[in-house]
Amino acid sequence: MEPSPKVLAIIPARKGSKGVPSKNTKLLYNKPLIAWTIEAAQKSKYIDEINISTDCLKVKDIAKSYNIDIPKLRPDNLSTDSASSDDVIIYELNKTEDFDIVCMLQPTSPLRDFEDIDSAFKEFFKAMANSMVSVSKNLHPPYWSFRINGSYLESLFPNKNINKRRQELPETYMLNGAIYIAKIDFYKKNKSFLSSQTVPYLMAENKSIDIDSIEDFLLAEKELAQE
Repeated sequence: MEPSPKVLAIIPARKGSKGVPSKNTKLLYNKPLIAWTIEAAQKSKYIDEINISTDCLKVKDIAKSYNIDIPKLRPDNLSTDSASSDDVIIYELNKTEDFDIVCMLQPTSPLRDFEDIDSAFKEFFKAMANSMVSVSKNLHPPYWSFRINGSYLESLFPNKNINKRRQELPETYMLNGAIYIAKIDFYKKNKSFLSSQTVPYLMAENKSIDIDSIEDFLLAEKELAQE
């Protein structure tokens, strides 16, 4: 019998945030935002180790309260607005060779719990996939989207779909930012969780809140109060 693959969860949590200052450490329903993701990861039966990648001393203190050690803060060049999450994941993966699968869990998805994580892993292994990302249904058809070109509206999808009713349009999905999974060998070659063969993990709208503003915080608190 083959041994189970070892899973490393990476939680990226840099200090800076334009939309909400100190977002990852801001209290959400009497708990730091990042704590919701840490607790979900710790309860998952698939995750073997948690790596929190941060340049923030306050995040480091919160991690320590959950018995997670951060021996070295993320370098400055990976803590800017222009640094991508893929840059951070590659940096963290290059520091270890002990794992087979990487799972990125962003702190901005506090409604995603351990059951969502475990369900995603179950589907990932069943599909024998190289990578998986969580998605939710688009509430507004992208075919009705426009940009402003000079003084005029310009359709992003200039075809007959723009005149169709919602019921006549194909269902579309968007990344909700909650769960990303990939085989590490595949990720290092692809340098992304997304590829032409990435499989989706569909999540409900109320689990898919991605916090980027104070309004998102209020919406998340409202959902948590109902649980």
